[in-house]
Amino acid sequence: MALFSRIETREDALKLLRDGSIAFLVLAGLQALIGVFIAPGMLLDAAIVAVLALIIWKAQSRVGALALVLLTGAEAVITVLNRIGAMSSGGSNVFLAIIMLILSIRLVEATFRLARPQPPARRAPAMIGSGGRSTAR
Repeated sequence: MALFSRIETREDALKLLRDGSIAFLVLAGLQALIGVFIAPGMLLDAAIVAVLALIIWKAQSRVGALALVLLTGAEAVITVLNRIGAMSSGGSNVFLAIIMLILSIRLVEATFRLARPQPPARRAPAMIGSGGRSTAR
């Protein structure tokens, strides 16, 4: 699973962006369903998460990833406050909120890795001559 593995290559970063964005799109879909049937206030959150996930996936946007970290960070704080009884709005699944925050931070890491210039590919040394042996006599 690429979501929590090391980012060593450009392909690793692209896979993380794809998988992480899909995870956030699934989450946005679940939030939208809950918003339609139970809590209409979640519809706006679902729309924002979906838009940010698409921007991150398609444009590899560092700004979009940072905005998602801010959003998931705020949601995590609200979830913790709700769980301890300081607030009455928001979710109560602290575990999910922390996973969302960690994943959004990983997406920031991946977008910044993609923005870093790639070193030029190493070439194999050219073979000159026939290894010191002369074929002409």
